[in-house]
Amino acid sequence: QSVSTIVTMSKKRGKSAVARKQPTLDESELLNDGSWMTYPVLIHAVKSYALKYATEALVEASGGRRRKFQVITKVEADEVCKEAIKAKGKSKDPIMGALFEACLSGVEDGALTSHGYAAFVQMKLKQSKQAELLRQAEEVEARLQAQQERMGLTSADRKTPKSASSKGKSQKGKKGAKGVDDGDVPGKKKVTMKTRKEEAAYIDYIEDEPITGASQYCLLQGFSSDPKFVTSMQECGACLGAVVSVITDDDDDDD
Repeated sequence: QSVSTIVTMSKKRGKSAVARKQPTLDESELLNDGSWMTYPVLIHAVKSYALKYATEALVEASGGRRRKFQVITKVEADEVCKEAIKAKGKSKDPIMGALFEACLSGVEDGALTSHGYAAFVQMKLKQSKQAELLRQAEEVEARLQAQQERMGLTSADRKTPKSASSKGKSQKGKKGAKGVDDGDVPGKKKVTMKTRKEEAAYIDYIEDEPITGASQYCLLQGFSSDPKFVTSMQECGACLGAVVSVITDDDDDDD
């Protein structure tokens, strides 16, 4: 059995302490396998200041600078549910269509049930996993392609070996007036320029997560008010890894 830890945090003292441990079911069968582990964390903040600080922290976490972190909120689930009901569960976008189907699997009187919220979260985590695995595969392919280009091997060279004479003919047009390749000119460096669109899309990622940690961390906000949510997450195969209870000394002030 895995262990779910409830952590209490103090803003002023900057301390954290383990309050108690609860046994839970085994980790997600649908999201985890031998090479991937998803770690959902339920954020619990009730009092005003604690909720304020937790919300601010989650906004920072959802900024997109950490690949392994994502934030899913109850508000987001409610909005998708409204769209799903309005569209009768149909969408041209397969990703949104899967979320619609997950939401509609648990709806009563026009609102999501505990199962509906859990199904929505489970589908979001599954989609995030698929997207990240695809990104990693494309990154590996791009790295191999760049390495092969540095070695002077193009895709055509790998598929159809060419003789030395044909290779010389193909490179004839790449030489300058004196028969010297541009890359061989002394003092000339290759410059890679980025377009404005590429610069705008560039993200300076913060990758300081432990190498031996989870493949994906998910912070869940707004779901702690539902006492059946934890059980529903287990039933959906997305067991919570931890519950973090955020408190602050400011909530005890008379102000």
